[in-house]
Amino acid sequence: MTIETSATLQPVAAATPRAPVSISKPPAKRPADPDGDEDSEVAALNSEEANCTQYFSAYGLSANQYKWLAQNRRKAFPGVCPAPTPAQVDFVVIFTHDVPFYNVTMPNAIHTDLNGFSDWTPLTTVDTAVISATDADKSHHEYVWVFHTDRGAFDPSKFSSRRRPLYSKAETNMLGSRGGFRTVMDALTFIEQNGTNR
Repeated sequence: MTIETSATLQPVAAATPRAPVSISKPPAKRPADPDGDEDSEVAALNSEEANCTQYFSAYGLSANQYKWLAQNRRKAFPGVCPAPTPAQVDFVVIFTHDVPFYNVTMPNAIHTDLNGFSDWTPLTTVDTAVISATDADKSHHEYVWVFHTDRGAFDPSKFSSRRRPLYSKAETNMLGSRGGFRTVMDALTFIEQNGTNR
């Protein structure tokens, strides 16, 4: 027994009309104009420094102190920042390790080449010709001195070893203690509490 049907297939009309399909491409990245466009990294740096009210330059940092500043300063002390140029330095901070005087760790003179580029850096680690980096991290006594300077008047080559600090503190490192971190925090706390907003 065979059943024959004569049905034809007809398309069913859609109940709601469909929107036309459109494909959009992501906007093409504009070529960077080195004279006009602002780099995204520069914009990020400017936004990070927007909260800065006090600028400092630090000398004689141990490796652990430098690491702490790089990792924690922005979070703990957002208004106290390393100075981007010597002309913006408000405070000079000198750290020593097992040496109770600071004239062995003086600000470094700035050298500028013919193109105008300098070797300025706001954070300077210990002089490894005087003390090794590991000895600085393992020192028993940490010392910090904070000096004030008028903005625009700081010249590292003219910084006097006879200058009197506004603040000084000594910390003793016991086994497993963090005297180096405490001296950094003490110095930045002093700057944050005693600096004037500009």
